[in-house]
Amino acid sequence: MSGERKRVRMAGWEMGVVVVWLTWIVGSWIAAVMGIWLTGPLVLTLGTALGATAIFLITRWAIRWGGTRGLLARYLIYGLVSLFACFYLLGMVGAMMLKTPWEVGAGRAVIGFFVNVWVFGLMLALVKKLLSYGGGVMGVARAMLLEAIELKVVLGFAVILLIGIPLLAFVPIDEGRLAYRIQTFLSWSLTLTGLVTTTMTVILACMSLCGEVRDKQIHSIAVKPIHRSAFLAGKWLGIMSLNTILLTMAGVSIFVYTVGYLAQLTPYDFQDGKVIENEVLVARTSVKPVPEVPLEKYAKDELDKVMQEDRQRVLDRGYGEAEHQGYGAVGEDKAIELGREALFKQFLRETETTWYLIRPGESRRYVFEGLGGVRNKDEWFQFRYQLKVSGDRPGNQILMGLQVGERLASHEFAINTAQQLALDPNWIDEEGKLVMTLVNPVENRGNTVTFRADEGLQVLYRVGGFGDNLFRTVASSWFKLSFLAALGLATATFLSFPVALLFSLMILMLSAASEFLVSAMSSYGRIQALGGPTFIDEVIRTFGMVVGWIFSGYAAYSPAESLVEGRAFTWGALGILTLTVGVLWTGIAMGVGILVFRKRELASVQV
Repeated sequence: MSGERKRVRMAGWEMGVVVVWLTWIVGSWIAAVMGIWLTGPLVLTLGTALGATAIFLITRWAIRWGGTRGLLARYLIYGLVSLFACFYLLGMVGAMMLKTPWEVGAGRAVIGFFVNVWVFGLMLALVKKLLSYGGGVMGVARAMLLEAIELKVVLGFAVILLIGIPLLAFVPIDEGRLAYRIQTFLSWSLTLTGLVTTTMTVILACMSLCGEVRDKQIHSIAVKPIHRSAFLAGKWLGIMSLNTILLTMAGVSIFVYTVGYLAQLTPYDFQDGKVIENEVLVARTSVKPVPEVPLEKYAKDELDKVMQEDRQRVLDRGYGEAEHQGYGAVGEDKAIELGREALFKQFLRETETTWYLIRPGESRRYVFEGLGGVRNKDEWFQFRYQLKVSGDRPGNQILMGLQVGERLASHEFAINTAQQLALDPNWIDEEGKLVMTLVNPVENRGNTVTFRADEGLQVLYRVGGFGDNLFRTVASSWFKLSFLAALGLATATFLSFPVALLFSLMILMLSAASEFLVSAMSSYGRIQALGGPTFIDEVIRTFGMVVGWIFSGYAAYSPAESLVEGRAFTWGALGILTLTVGVLWTGIAMGVGILVFRKRELASVQV
């Protein structure tokens, strides 16, 4: 018998224990169905011992067959599985006899961990097999993968992910509603997956190349028929192969526990079930209201009125803008140009604010277009709002009128929190428009209602399912990790490990905070107690804006947040992210790394 067959063969006594364990499990369930309870202490003790031993042996066989012996150390994996196997069997007994949720949850968490180990081992064996075909880049990638699974740091990250996701599905939530529990699990599991894979990728990319240069193992490529660019590309492919395995395992685990377990639990009430069905486990897109008369026209009319009645106001504003922007002394024509531009922006902001504002005794009409598909599908959709109220208002709600067509109804609107209302698709007209009028009654004296301009008023409707939305979310993580792997390798070509790691983490933090950086730098130095912004202020602001703009593609999309809220992370958004981060940024980082690596004298003394 070949070495491979010997490695995966189970001994006769091992198979016997597995058969006994399976027989006991099946027999227990048959007895439970027939009403014959196996409550004897001897039977329970014997079954638990045999079950724990069997799960121990099955996992051992799975690890050896999947080739993960080096990654999941024996003492750790065997000990954990043997320990948790007892909880699994106690959970089964509790489900049959005691109906206690803790034991049932613990048992299911163990099953999830057990399945994750199998999936990880099988994926690893498959990827290793695929990388074994061909040499050059593929050979380096396979060596990189084998090197990675032997590192203790990778072992730690993998075990965190293997155990963490199953356990998160059973974390008790004080909030009684099931929809909130599902959203919490999605948020925590995606955050855990992102932290583990991101940190592991940066550390592994920097550690691998820096370690080989430090230990002079890199000298061996000089005598091998492989180009340095192919060597670096192989390193990147090996790291991304490991990320593919981890992300696939995490994505499958999240999907199974969300759809196969959490979504099958009993909702808090009927409304909770409808929220899960229509607002959580879906992929929805949003439509914002469109002014019947463009807001730009109102702003332009107001600007023309000022030009005719108070031209000096435009001149004064223009001279102020010239000084503020560093133009110095300007002529009247330039002042008029700057003044008109500044006033137009001001009037446009004021018009938009007024359009989202409803005073007591007033009403506002909002039109949502492009909803013909919702009307044809005859699916209920949601109206999402977030408002604030001026003046003192007892409680957290305000009574307002909501009118669609001839239908007018009063509704309690929540204050300072985003809420959603289910709407009938028959309210959409034949042109695919939803015309909605919101009324602030006279009785709400002193309570002016203001909606948020960005997401304060919108209509949400289904465009896809949870599974494909989760797939796109995980895929977006893969392309972001591809950039981080290339970045880590590029910095490792000319820096030592600590410096390369710190530099890569700095770039990661700048990328993640790029949107905040652009927002903060846009107003930096604009407000001064005396005079305008200094030269240093302008340099800092410009540098911050440029850096934020360069890395804005990394944080421009929030697929995890969209998934939790039941929003669609579209194929178009994934395509843009792929081209910017996955292709352009990764290509630039790899190109810089290859150029530096090709010019570096590897045999020189490293200080």
